[in-house]
Amino acid sequence: MLKRRRTEQDELLVRPTAPRAVRHQPPPSVPPPSREPDPEEVSGPELPDRPERPRKRRRRRSVLLLVRPIAVLVGLLVAAYLCFPLVFRLERLRPIVENSLGQTVGRKVRVGSLKLTFTLGALIASDVTVTEDPAFGHASFAHAKEVVLDVHRLPLLFGGRVEIDSIDINDPTVTLRRDSAGHWNFAGALRDGAAPSPGGVRVRVRNGIVTIRRDESGDPVTLRAVNADFPRVAGGVEMTFAISGAVDGGGTMKLNGKAGPVFWEGGSPRMPLNMLVNAKQVALSGSNLTDKFAPALDGTVSFDGSVESDGNALTASGNARLAGLKLAQLGTAAADPLLIVLTVRHDLNTGSGEFSRCEIHLGKGSAEVKGSYQEAGGRPTVRLAMEARGIPVKPLASLVNAAGIPLPSGTSLQGGVAFLQLAIQGPVDRPTTTGKFTIENATLVAFDAAERFSAIGGLDALRTGRDLGLDSLTADVNAGPERVALENIEADLAEIGKITGSGAILDNRTLDFRLQAVRTGVNDRRPIPFVVRGACSAPIFRQPGKL
Repeated sequence: MLKRRRTEQDELLVRPTAPRAVRHQPPPSVPPPSREPDPEEVSGPELPDRPERPRKRRRRRSVLLLVRPIAVLVGLLVAAYLCFPLVFRLERLRPIVENSLGQTVGRKVRVGSLKLTFTLGALIASDVTVTEDPAFGHASFAHAKEVVLDVHRLPLLFGGRVEIDSIDINDPTVTLRRDSAGHWNFAGALRDGAAPSPGGVRVRVRNGIVTIRRDESGDPVTLRAVNADFPRVAGGVEMTFAISGAVDGGGTMKLNGKAGPVFWEGGSPRMPLNMLVNAKQVALSGSNLTDKFAPALDGTVSFDGSVESDGNALTASGNARLAGLKLAQLGTAAADPLLIVLTVRHDLNTGSGEFSRCEIHLGKGSAEVKGSYQEAGGRPTVRLAMEARGIPVKPLASLVNAAGIPLPSGTSLQGGVAFLQLAIQGPVDRPTTTGKFTIENATLVAFDAAERFSAIGGLDALRTGRDLGLDSLTADVNAGPERVALENIEADLAEIGKITGSGAILDNRTLDFRLQAVRTGVNDRRPIPFVVRGACSAPIFRQPGKL
């Protein structure tokens, strides 16, 4: 029998194999204990150990703490590299800044010193002076302690160019002057000035002082703490503005509106204007507002209204309030305020104007004023017509007292109404007033007629009270600078009778009247002549030739 040879496959078949490890599972009710896998039981290549996450975060934080100071240091070095050439070049930038500001104001500008802000976004010019128009002398037109120019950074850093976005002017002083021909020193700036940027720049003024000189002989009007904002100043376009300030001597003012663009006509600048005006308690005398044309005028004025202009004519409309009004040097302040509603049109070429509406409210009554004014040789003159119907006598008497014509000492006018028809013309400080007035149903309180007339024969036996009743009083008035003449006087006095005559109040406020009385309630109807002399505050009643 033949045998088969053993092959390598037979050897593999009969080779004993390692017994498979039997893993004993715990009972189902008992969870298997957790343990780390045995490295011998894990088949395949060994895996590298993974680093723990907290350790990786700490390493990243350490890197950042090291990188940040380095980045800051590099940034500072770059800024220093960019700034140092610019700082050394600031002196060369000063003429550029002077030229840019000069283009804005239309005048030569001088800058004392120039420095750069830390952010590189602004130039600070100190001791800035704007020269005056040579036609008005050699004094400066304006001066500012500090002017801050907000500029573009890149042109400044790399090109040495000054491109301005906004201008902040701190603590400036500006002087506005007018010559004898009526020309102002800022007219040239309106003609030659232009914005340093085609899109315009924003201009802000803080804590400024503006002095307005209408001529070299009078005292100026000064505005202090002036703040102004011009959101966009550019040539040939309309600009908005907001201006506020305090008036030297008392009062405040605010202006808000739009102006421009400027155009020239007949060699003079013309500027369209539309603004709101709010002035509060401006002192007429203390501010020197009226010292040139009416030096005796005093009191405070408040105005709330609007002003519009096309460059040739100006129209002002609004409500004015005059308080503590004093019309003459020897007058006393009126106790009651005057409320005025007005619309006036002023011609900027001729200096003349016309009142299209002027209502004066005094107490519960009112007076209507119509007329015009004009300025000739720096002295304004008026031509007005006034008509009043039913004005209360008490506030009117206070106004007469403000004109320097007082009532007898210790007396007062109470009750009653007044009617006026007056024409006022001439220079504002020395006008002439003519017309007629009537007073009805008034009482002169604390005027003892029996005592006052006791030295006049025929009137020495009056039986009157301490108050004198005025049923009516009518007279023609002709008031000038030197005297107030009263003609055609007719007075009906309760318990006395009718008094007629004429007289005058002189400039020293003394009386010169020649009158006659006709008694009522007696048989003798013959006129009783008498004269009134002495001061307005202490009149003396006597028979003719006995004074």
